[in-house]
Amino acid sequence: MAHIIHDVTKPWPFSENHADVVVLSNILEHVPDPQFLVDEAKRVLKPGGLVLGVVPFFLSIHEAP
Repeated sequence: MAHIIHDVTKPWPFSENHADVVVLSNILEHVPDPQFLVDEAKRVLKPGGLVLGVVPFFLSIHEAP
């Protein structure tokens, strides 16, 4: 497991075609340019790679169990 601390609003410290999976969990709604994160995820993914994304407030009632 890698431990990397990085400002995700800056270019990611990975080469192109580096990752099999990128997880964007509850982050897109917190950055000034979410498209930048999507573009960086696309850049670092290997061909056929997978992005797992989670964005809150998809359900109309999300506080209820």
